[in-house]
Amino acid sequence: MRTLIYSNLFIALCAAILTLGTYGIIDHPPDVFLVLHVFGVTLMAYNVQRLARLEKFSNRTDQIRWYLRNKWMLYTSLLIGLLLAGITLFFLPIRILLYFSPLAVVSVFYSIPFNKGRTIRAIPGIKIFLITGVWTGVTLALPLVMAGQSIGEREILLMIQRFFFILAITIPFDMRDLKYDEEHMRTIPQTLGHVRSKQLAVALALSCVLIELLMIVWAESLSLDRQAYLNIAFYLLVAGLISGVKKDSPDSYFT
Repeated sequence: MRTLIYSNLFIALCAAILTLGTYGIIDHPPDVFLVLHVFGVTLMAYNVQRLARLEKFSNRTDQIRWYLRNKWMLYTSLLIGLLLAGITLFFLPIRILLYFSPLAVVSVFYSIPFNKGRTIRAIPGIKIFLITGVWTGVTLALPLVMAGQSIGEREILLMIQRFFFILAITIPFDMRDLKYDEEHMRTIPQTLGHVRSKQLAVALALSCVLIELLMIVWAESLSLDRQAYLNIAFYLLVAGLISGVKKDSPDSYFT
């Protein structure tokens, strides 16, 4: 399990599942090549980030110690992601991919120095919003466009819901890194503190439940179908897990 998580295979699988889930939401046959492309790009991007910052890490956590002992695994995962992303690229419309190319640039160069040694992630106050925006764009907006889905009120609500969800589950990672991040980064936990950051993350997860109910009303339906029940239960579970985050929670809990 540790290898699955630390090699970034798990996070890439999550991105692919979210993308696949978007097709389920709009009741459209999934584009297998897009799902595989998202998996490959995510696997490649996260391993690039880990390798780019590896020498700056101290042996502060079990995760970092695993990275230092298993560099070959990071390089192997990076190669797999690169090959998969490259191969599937030939089966996707270039025009649409060009629209979303800025997301790919942000993902790959997130931790790579580009301006006097500075990285995109080091720009104060925007790190978490970059991550959330990229994940929302790749796992929701991209499959919507690929499916030829028109953007209406429901789709906008879906984007807000996905943004809130990703933001909610990302805040705990910044809470975990509170004692390691430089002060100038101005992350949400640095600004609000541990308790208020957790409250904000829980509120965002619960907001996803309200948006789910709002979409049902928007569809002029007063009944909850099976998928709606599952979605609501999932967001409530996420809110519960976030509320259980502690300063000394293990890395696996955040994942």
